[in-house]
Amino acid sequence: MKQGRQPLPIWLIAFAVVGLMGAATGAWLFFRGEPNHDGPDHVILIVIDTLRADVVDEVHTPVMDGLREQGSRVTRAWSSGTWTAPSVISLFSGMPVRTHGWDFPFPGQMNHRTNSYPQIPDVPLLAEVLKEEGFQTGAFYGNRLLGQGLGYERGFDYFIPSGDRTLPERLSERLSQQDLSKRQFIYLHMFGGHHPLRPTDESIERWGLDSDLIRKRGFSLLKAERGSTRVQEQYRLSYRAVVEDIDTRLGLVLDALEPIRDDALIIVTSDHGEMLGEHGHFGHRDWLYEPLTQVPFMAVGAGELPETLTLAAVPDLITQTLGIEHEWPVGIQDSGPLVSQRESKVALSSDGRMKAIWDDEAFASGVAVFDLVEDPLEETPIAGQEEVMEGIRTQWEETTPFNQLYAVDGPMSDETLNTLEALGYME
Repeated sequence: MKQGRQPLPIWLIAFAVVGLMGAATGAWLFFRGEPNHDGPDHVILIVIDTLRADVVDEVHTPVMDGLREQGSRVTRAWSSGTWTAPSVISLFSGMPVRTHGWDFPFPGQMNHRTNSYPQIPDVPLLAEVLKEEGFQTGAFYGNRLLGQGLGYERGFDYFIPSGDRTLPERLSERLSQQDLSKRQFIYLHMFGGHHPLRPTDESIERWGLDSDLIRKRGFSLLKAERGSTRVQEQYRLSYRAVVEDIDTRLGLVLDALEPIRDDALIIVTSDHGEMLGEHGHFGHRDWLYEPLTQVPFMAVGAGELPETLTLAAVPDLITQTLGIEHEWPVGIQDSGPLVSQRESKVALSSDGRMKAIWDDEAFASGVAVFDLVEDPLEETPIAGQEEVMEGIRTQWEETTPFNQLYAVDGPMSDETLNTLEALGYME
């Protein structure tokens, strides 16, 4: 006699229902046109202006240390250029400076009464690509250069200036107004370690700083350059104090991002470093030494990263991690050598250790090669390696498109000139 059919277990029925619901949801998303993706929903890209990688390692930065422990490690990350304007263009476009062609000096070295800077090239920018994919896109920026109408705002739903101290509150308020069921791309450009330096009262006391050198307007770069040995040492200490303050503010920013933080790719880096007396230089003018080219880089939610990384590969890193198909000029898997460019001067490293700098003003022979492991301060060039590095540069240039933009006829606006003067770019 045949036995009756046994009822299905409750757990199996529940599993089947969940499976059918998942399939229905996937189909609904497909027909609705929304992405059914792997990877994190959101991306948070934080650039802390003028931040030296070695100083971050040296001073007390528990927030950044925690991000590095939680995320992926890069032995050496390089900026594509050593001041904000060309560097951020590379960060947004996935292009080295050689390819996007925006390679201009500070306005103080231009005839700014008859010429002005051109627009960012008409190429896909990161915010535009992500907006096309359905992201809500927003930015807060502390470096006012980005708000001078050159095109950095392209692709952003909102692009708002903000000081570092008020950023957490403003960011939290903005997120409360957003539809967080949609994917978010948030770009935060903090003023960071850019001069004039303004360490907090707590840091002034902790580092034993001379508050008379700082005062209300901050510790200016010009004061350090023209100052005594004592003043210059105070500037170096003030920079370190500011880096610790930055870390504290970064923690507050991450707290403000709490509504989306757990499901986000988080990248923290800098647009360039800063000279603090090495080779007799202060600031970030037309030099390519390692205190300028090497930047900190922390990525949480990105998976494994290469040992060396150019910031021009960041757009590809982001879209790949988010499950978005887009071909950028520089890819994360095959980014080529590290290359940084400043006003046609070039620095290059194929392995993150041997570095060549082509600079007719700095070196009598026009080029110098350094071993960054044995000689991290780039004090003693290595003889006999120039030809090898020249060959690597030639090969890279043969496979990397070249473009050159030109200044635009017409003077810079008074607003732009005042902004750039406040940043020290008119000296």
